[in-house]
Amino acid sequence: MQTAILELHSILRWAILILLVASVIASFRRWAGNRQFEGGNRTIFILTLISTHLNFLVGLYLLLFGRYGVIGAQLPPGVNIMKERFYRFFLIEHPTGMLIAIVLVTLGSRFSKMNKSGKGQYKKAFWCFLIALLIVLLMIPWPFMSGIGRPLI
Repeated sequence: MQTAILELHSILRWAILILLVASVIASFRRWAGNRQFEGGNRTIFILTLISTHLNFLVGLYLLLFGRYGVIGAQLPPGVNIMKERFYRFFLIEHPTGMLIAIVLVTLGSRFSKMNKSGKGQYKKAFWCFLIALLIVLLMIPWPFMSGIGRPLI
C-alpha cells in the first residue's frame, strides 16, 4: 500500500511539472499580450491547482503515516533528524518547500481570476507560478541527489 501511494505521489509530480510550465507560459502570454482572462487559461490554472492540492494530500499522508512518517515513525534509534540529510530532507525541507509552492500556485490561480486589467493580474500570476515551479524543481528528490535521490518514476 505504501509503495502504491509513493508511486502515485511520484507520478503526480510529472503532471504538476507539466501543468506548472503550461501555467507559466499561459500567464506570461496573457501578461505580455495584455489580454483578458479566457476559458482555456482557466482550465490550465484549475488543473494546476487541483493537481498540486491532490499531491499535497497524498504527500501529507506519506508524511504522517509513511514508512518514516511523523505518526508511528520507525526511525532507527539515535537518529537526529536535523543532522541526517535523508530525514531532514523528507521530513522538513521537502514538505516545507512544497507547501510554499502550493500556496504560490493557489495565489497565482487566484490572481489570474481577479477582475482587474489583464496585465496586472497576469503579471502577479506569472511570478507566482514561476517561483512555484522553481521551488518544486528544487524540492524534488532527483536521482542525481546523493543520499536522497529517487527514481524518475
